[in-house]
Amino acid sequence: MPMRMSRKTSVLWKSVLAGAKRQWGRTLSKEIKARLWAEMSVYGRVGASEYLALLRDVCREVRSHGCVVGAGRGAAVGSAVCYALGITGVDPIRHRLTFERFMCGCRNEFPDVDLEFDRAGRELARDYLVSRFGADYVAHIMYRIPKIGSRLGLSVHPFAVAISGIPFDHQFSVLSVDGARLDSQHKNLALLYADRNQAEKAGVRLIDLVPQDGLTRIGRVLGQICRNGLSVPDMDNLPLNDARVLRLFHSGRTSGISGFDDVETRRALRRAAPASFGDIVVFQATEGKVDCDVDEVSREHCEDTEGRLVFQEQLDSVIADLAGVSFKSAELIRRRLHRGLDCAVLADVKERRHLEELAKRDLAMKSHAVSRAYLGYQQAYLKAHYPACWKYGSKEPKRRIAQ
Repeated sequence: MPMRMSRKTSVLWKSVLAGAKRQWGRTLSKEIKARLWAEMSVYGRVGASEYLALLRDVCREVRSHGCVVGAGRGAAVGSAVCYALGITGVDPIRHRLTFERFMCGCRNEFPDVDLEFDRAGRELARDYLVSRFGADYVAHIMYRIPKIGSRLGLSVHPFAVAISGIPFDHQFSVLSVDGARLDSQHKNLALLYADRNQAEKAGVRLIDLVPQDGLTRIGRVLGQICRNGLSVPDMDNLPLNDARVLRLFHSGRTSGISGFDDVETRRALRRAAPASFGDIVVFQATEGKVDCDVDEVSREHCEDTEGRLVFQEQLDSVIADLAGVSFKSAELIRRRLHRGLDCAVLADVKERRHLEELAKRDLAMKSHAVSRAYLGYQQAYLKAHYPACWKYGSKEPKRRIAQ
């Protein structure tokens, strides 16, 4: 290894290597090893090893109870380390996703990873954190909303769970609110009244446990498949060239599938006629409306989108090529240009003005588009291959009313 690791990072590195061999085979290529090590260097520098290990344990615990864990969301999907640890479920190497879009490595930014579960899995994840750290060390965050109609003028953050090394009532104002006023997912936990940035500066770690209706539907369908005695598919490793699934997207028969359900989207699918998973990703990112012409400056970096600039990561690649900088520097430059700020690095770049115009476009984040497309693909796979189970399992179960 090119640099020494702390003990915590070294322990996590062993887990990363073991997970990487499960995902990519026992013999890892030099490219994958270099990618993993580069990411671990960043994580180690910002002190995120324990945080990632905790996320890994949460996902592992939820899976062990048969609940559904999502493939991830946002820029974190571009992390090969998160994929190796089972925190995310989309291969960033295969889909050419970039870690720099998640963490540039040029500053001490702490990773912000959202975990997605079905409804039961979200409750299990929260209960696991409480059992592991204790109820005094886990809390929900409340923050002020000016237009809210309640007397307190406060709202419980819908997803974030805060974890601290010391009891919360020793360092923050913990509100005592009647539990009957809260829904079930917020009962039996302290309510921390603190700004998110304030809490993070005090060493509090926040984990977003996001319930995803699409995953809940997948969980119900898988349960129905199991009850019918059929072979349960591995939802984390589906073939992305399945003819039945692609035919379903191609024909716009995607009712009930998250992100592709409404009538207008199904019409757009029939017009776009996606023929591959990559086409579905582009469709998800643009809603079937790629309203820009082929750009000659960025054309060679946009092969997956027929020469059209669609993703932020594509523009990063263009900037890195023209300015002769690293990809992480290109990401920082793109962010500055998007905010309308000058960038001295581009002073001698002939295409500077054109890059400034490109940066102002509302480009999609490829890692997020891939994860949303995969969530839709998972549901489409069940609908295409298990139609009876999909029809029955996708219905909301009736709740029993106490007599």
